[in-house]
Amino acid sequence: MIGSLLIPAIMLAIVGGRCVPVSTDRIRAGDLAYAQPLFSSLDPDLPLGFTPLPGTRRVLSGREISVLANRYGLESNEARASICVERASAPVSAGELKAVLEAALGIYGAHLELLDFSRQPLPLGRFEFQTNELSAPPAGKPEIPVIWRGRLLYDGLHSVAIWAKVRISMERAVIIATQNIAAGSEIRLEQIQAIRRTEFPLAPTAVDTPDKVIGKTLSRSIRAGQPIPAAAVVEPNEIAKGDKVQVRVMDGSAHIIFDALAVSGGRKGDTISLRNPANGRTFRGVIAEKGKAIVRLGGSA
Repeated sequence: MIGSLLIPAIMLAIVGGRCVPVSTDRIRAGDLAYAQPLFSSLDPDLPLGFTPLPGTRRVLSGREISVLANRYGLESNEARASICVERASAPVSAGELKAVLEAALGIYGAHLELLDFSRQPLPLGRFEFQTNELSAPPAGKPEIPVIWRGRLLYDGLHSVAIWAKVRISMERAVIIATQNIAAGSEIRLEQIQAIRRTEFPLAPTAVDTPDKVIGKTLSRSIRAGQPIPAAAVVEPNEIAKGDKVQVRVMDGSAHIIFDALAVSGGRKGDTISLRNPANGRTFRGVIAEKGKAIVRLGGSA
């Protein structure tokens, strides 16, 4: 938010010919009193008209000033000069905007550099930056600057578009592949390495400790040197295609057990296809645990 202390400073700088800066959407008696002491006898918060939009000016003619003075019983024999009014505005400082961006990012340990930003004067208001409006650098290149678009909200109804050019990075632990790892294969200790490196903090999260990947599989292939995304790590299948599976067929209290071959693989709770090697028939069962499946009520072999 642009500091409220800025407004009195602007007021003190008013010299003949300059406009009266107004900090809200209403021109109040206290605003006009800076240019016309006649209005100083009124309640300073008394609204007398609408403030122009930022970047524009409104000139209250001598006649309008007289009408307002007469409306509130302000007697004066002096000639009523016109008064120029404009929306109070000022450029945001780099330090203020950086603090806003860091708060909007909300990631402890992240380093944000503010390289450039909107320089236009802005009215008194509240900055709003969302991380979904923050561009991302190319994967693995956090040193490349990106644009973060936001807005300044003022008067509760209006906004001004603003932007900032930033470089954002943070150091964190990641697990990288030391060799190409194919999708679906079980990850071994010798295939990974724990390192620390600088990354864009909003990049897809990589696995940070070996225990989160060893013995598990990947949903997609990873090349040597690449970090292993947490989203790509999956639990290994309890049953893989071609495995020998112990099948329990249950019909009420009766059941039979025999061995079958897995036509497809999956994890506990998944329904897979199985083949009875005795007759070649294919059927479906639910994985109960590693190497075991169940066929319930009506399942046949």
